[in-house]
Amino acid sequence: MPTDYGDSESYENYIDTCAKITAIYKDSEAVHLVIAGDFNCHTGSRFYHVFSELTADSNVICTDLTRLTKHFYILQRLWKALLLD
Repeated sequence: MPTDYGDSESYENYIDTCAKITAIYKDSEAVHLVIAGDFNCHTGSRFYHVFSELTADSNVICTDLTRLTKHFYILQRLWKALLLD
C-alpha cells in the first residue's frame, strides 16, 4: 500500500490501490477471500476512510495482530513447513 507522505499523490495512489483491490475482489468467483497486508492507516488517519470504504465494499471485517490467536501461529508453522517440503 502507498505510504502517506502528506501529499495529494500519496492520497490518489492509495485510492487507486484500494479501487483495484475492490475490483479484483468483486470479479472473483472464490467462495472465501482474504485481503491481507499493511494498509498504512489507523483510525483517524488521512487514509482511514478510504480503507473503511474498501472493507465495506468488499464486505470483509478488519483484524490486526493484537487480535490474532494461537491458531494464526499454528497456520504460520504449517505454511512454513509446506514451503520447506
